[in-house]
Amino acid sequence: MSRRARVKADWLDSMLLRWASHEHRTAGYPSICPMLQSGIPSGKRSSEPTGVTSEDWTDLDAAINGLEPWLQAAIIRSYRQWTAKTIDSLWPDLAAWQWSRWLDKAGEQLAEKIARLDKATNCN
Repeated sequence: MSRRARVKADWLDSMLLRWASHEHRTAGYPSICPMLQSGIPSGKRSSEPTGVTSEDWTDLDAAINGLEPWLQAAIIRSYRQWTAKTIDSLWPDLAAWQWSRWLDKAGEQLAEKIARLDKATNCN
C-alpha cells in the first residue's frame, strides 16, 4: 500500500487535509441532507484543528494562490487526489520524484508565507 504524499510540516499537512475536504464540500452542495438534519444530534464538536480560525483559512488560501502554478499543482494533486489524473495529463512526462520535489518546495513556501502573515498580524 503506497503512502500519501505530504508536506513535511505536520501542522501544515493537517491544515491542507482540511482545506482539501472543506473546498470539496463548498462546491454548491449542502454538507448535510436537509431532510435528515433534525435527526442528527447537535452536540457534535467541530473537527477543525485546535486554534485554527477563519482568518487562518483565508491566509492559507492566499498563500496557495500566491504560489507559482506548478507548485499550486503539486499541492492540489497531493491533497485533492481526485484531480491527480487530470493534473498528470497536463505534465505527462513528469516523474513521481519530481512531483515530490515540487510538493516539498510548495510546503516550504507555504509555511514561510503563513509564518510571515502570522508575524505581521501579531505585531499589530
